[in-house]
Amino acid sequence: MRALAPARADGLGATAGRPRTPPATAALVIGLLVTLAALGPARGVIAFGLAGASISTLGMLARRRIGGYTGDVLGAFEQIGEIVMLLTAAGQ
Repeated sequence: MRALAPARADGLGATAGRPRTPPATAALVIGLLVTLAALGPARGVIAFGLAGASISTLGMLARRRIGGYTGDVLGAFEQIGEIVMLLTAAGQ
């Protein structure tokens, strides 16, 4: 949400606003720390990296196809990230 622009000015994604850098950075750090605590250092870094790569790929696709994010795209980001984290955690 911080890296993309809204695809439409009147959509729900646009009305959610755009997070400022300090809160976005804090959320990123908290997410990383929770991932590392839950999965351990090695698996946590792998899960976080794979989730980031998956979400970045989806973001590039959304930018190319519709010009940014919508509320549905933001929901897809969350779902993809969660699925990748769960698959990484399950692969022991």
